[in-house]
Amino acid sequence: MKRLVGVALAVLLLAGMAAGQLQLEELAVTAVAGPGWDIEVQGSLVVGQFQAGLLIVQHDSVDQQLNLINAIQINAFEIRFHPSLPLLYLLAWNPNFQLYMMDLTIPQEPVLRHLLDLNPEYVEDFAIDDNYLYVLLDDYWLGDYGVLLTYDNEDPWNPRLLDSTNIYKIANEVEVDGNQLYGIGGSLAGTLRFGIFDFTDPFNPALIYNQSMPWGTIHSAGGGFAAVGTPSGLYVFDPSPTTTSTFFPGWFSQSQCLEDRRIFSIKDEVIYRIEGDSLINIGIDSAYSFHIEGNSLYANSKNKELQLWNLSPSGTNKLDSIEFLVDTPEFLVVKDQILAVTGGETKNILVYDCTMPNNPELLSEVLLNGESSDLCIYNSYVYAFSGESQLAIIDITEPTNPIFFGPGYLQLPPIGNYYEMVNNDSFLFVSGSHHLMVFDITDPAWPNLVHELSSPSDWWGSLFLLNDLLIVGNNNLVDIFEADQNLNLLSSVDPTGNMGGLIAGHGDTLLVGGHYSFDIYSLINPESPQFLMNMDLPGLGSTTYSGFFDGTYLYMALRGYPNSGDVTSLTVLESEPGSPNMEIMDYSTVMDNATGDIVVDGEIVYFAERTCVGIFYFGDYWQGTSPEPSSTPALPPSLAFTPHPNPTNGALNWAFTLPQAGEAVLELVNLQGQTVGRCDLGRLEAGSHAPAWFPDGLASGIYLARIEAGKWSAQQKIVHLK
Repeated sequence: MKRLVGVALAVLLLAGMAAGQLQLEELAVTAVAGPGWDIEVQGSLVVGQFQAGLLIVQHDSVDQQLNLINAIQINAFEIRFHPSLPLLYLLAWNPNFQLYMMDLTIPQEPVLRHLLDLNPEYVEDFAIDDNYLYVLLDDYWLGDYGVLLTYDNEDPWNPRLLDSTNIYKIANEVEVDGNQLYGIGGSLAGTLRFGIFDFTDPFNPALIYNQSMPWGTIHSAGGGFAAVGTPSGLYVFDPSPTTTSTFFPGWFSQSQCLEDRRIFSIKDEVIYRIEGDSLINIGIDSAYSFHIEGNSLYANSKNKELQLWNLSPSGTNKLDSIEFLVDTPEFLVVKDQILAVTGGETKNILVYDCTMPNNPELLSEVLLNGESSDLCIYNSYVYAFSGESQLAIIDITEPTNPIFFGPGYLQLPPIGNYYEMVNNDSFLFVSGSHHLMVFDITDPAWPNLVHELSSPSDWWGSLFLLNDLLIVGNNNLVDIFEADQNLNLLSSVDPTGNMGGLIAGHGDTLLVGGHYSFDIYSLINPESPQFLMNMDLPGLGSTTYSGFFDGTYLYMALRGYPNSGDVTSLTVLESEPGSPNMEIMDYSTVMDNATGDIVVDGEIVYFAERTCVGIFYFGDYWQGTSPEPSSTPALPPSLAFTPHPNPTNGALNWAFTLPQAGEAVLELVNLQGQTVGRCDLGRLEAGSHAPAWFPDGLASGIYLARIEAGKWSAQQKIVHLK
């Protein structure tokens, strides 16, 4: 599945894929990055705003479980749901303040739409009700005034500007509750004002109350109340019939005012219910943020969980949770379907059972003394950097109960920073500040330093093992050593252009590069590498930070493909013997600069994407975890349908697999439900088909691609950009 459909489309290098071509299918996401600082809920959809992106979860109200649907990399400052539609609004910086809308009608296939490109200096906040979209600008030159843009939101995909109004004393934040708009902001004099406006007539807002206060932020408005947090405490305003306020001293980080007039707030990481002038502890602590919908409370916990709680008159009880990493997953290893992952400022390692890659199971968590910058696995032992100068040694023979082995932590030479590690059956190779080291791991519990290279002019970083060779990135060079205790330098290569993050290979073939292109070398004679060719990366100005080559397919994390800018994709290319080109097989996009490890285990691909670890299948058709997969793919139990490319510029391949023969019809439908194109394919046999068809003259926009064949039908949203 494609993680995210973007809206800025570069020229696609691949017009389409032939019938039966291998495809990249996302099976699951795991090791989600945290912590989270905001939660938005609509119906069964729960969206968490996490450290490196958005987490999309579905709440199964029957089994009272949280099911992870998706993780999306986008740097959003503010998220809000449309009051009645599965549309999520995001205020993001990319590269200036822009307002996006994400259609979550199909939460597994989010569609992102760029709504408004707003002034980069003055945009502060936005609010939504059933009729209008409000965008607040803070114009310094207006002094005590802010600018409120009011849009007609009857068609959420195309908001129409109705009015631009200077609003007194509001310049930073807005909340809407019925006909009242609450705002808080500063003035040129440095004072802060809280204001309440009557918005019965949105073209003529009337200020009905304002008050000076210390620095503060509007937490919530609802049920006729507004909660405002300040450094000294929490104000709860009740504007009816005359505005009064109740003050609670202390540090309150978040509040929620519900339509049923219940009010909840977090004070010192504990969630309280506010009744009159009293705070009532509801029994949930260590909370970063929360959201209440009915009797369900969702909390981002310091215990590294997104939690689901039930609220009842008798108390609260925890129903389910999803665990996440403290920081961004960047480093992973896989052995015998056991996945270990760490990264960023994380001081832990998560261990998963990926026997069923579409449903990875968290087995255990290993807490480290310090941050980890890389890890590797040898037999049943995991080695991981911990802090600046320690090597953790962990036995995962029983992955549900990992134990520190040998000394637990081996003290490394105090050279400064340590970067990467790799191992073969005898040695552990480590790179650090101007150092390259070899440890003998004949006794895996007690790694023994047997050789060390040190050079102030060399900057050894990336490490890669290719047969009996150690390939090392060294500034803009790549050094080739014998992978033994002597570390004999055999040769070096100087890649064309600037060295990026790609060092990969298979057999006697080495691939290095990363900025706009990469070089291919033959290492039949490693003392004299033979340059074969330089290949441009797909896209315009794209860069790669990591890759994996299995001899036929090259898996790369590509920044700038298929869209220009910071968008990154996991892209699979196929090499053809004797051909100077590689064919793009498929890609899956994410919305940020994903730079983590890629590991391929058979047909399963693991990609550390900053927000999560994505687990993909690359093949004909995912059939589950049969121990003996058939050489002839079984027909799916339903009509499998994957139109591509998506977004499209007018060339669309309708790739589908029929479970049985039948008359097939293709249709394209707009968002108003009108059929804008139809193609009758006649009778087709069971199996895979990929006809190319797209109506002429269609405007850019969102459409439903629909196929019907006998009793079977399927549809997918597509984005058309001219």
